[in-house]
Amino acid sequence: VVRAASAHRAQIAALLDEAFELPEEGGALLGGLVGRAGWHVYVALDGARVAAAGALYVEGAAANLAFAATRPEHRGRGAQSALMARRIRLALDLGCTLVTSETGEAAPGDPQHSLRNMARHGLLPRYRRANFAPAGVRWGRAVA
Repeated sequence: VVRAASAHRAQIAALLDEAFELPEEGGALLGGLVGRAGWHVYVALDGARVAAAGALYVEGAAANLAFAATRPEHRGRGAQSALMARRIRLALDLGCTLVTSETGEAAPGDPQHSLRNMARHGLLPRYRRANFAPAGVRWGRAVA
C-alpha cells in the first residue's frame, strides 16, 4: 500500500469506472483527486498494476473515508483492509477526532463487504440515509 502518484491516475480511474459502473468521466474525476489539497489517495499494487484504491479527505479535525474499490481478481486478499487501516492511521496522525464513511446495507445477494470491513476497523453505523431518485430511474452505467 503506497500513496498514489500522478502516474496512477488513469489506473485508478479505470478501476473506479468498472467497480461503480461510472461513465468514463466519473472515474477520471475521482482519479484526478490524487495530489489535490485535503485528499490522500492510496493504492494497493500488484507489481506496477493498481489492484485496489481508496481515498481519505481531511478538513480540520474531520476525515472521510471516501471511495474505495478492488479489482475483482484481487478481492479477498486484504487490500481494502490494508487501505482502510492506512487511511485511518493517517487521519489519527493528522489529529482528526472524527472519521466517517458511508456504504450500502447488507441485502440478500449483496452482503456489503465494505460494511463489515468498516466495523472491523471500529466504524459503527450511526444512521440510515434514504436514497431517492425520480420515478423510472434505474441505477447503473450511464449511457451517452
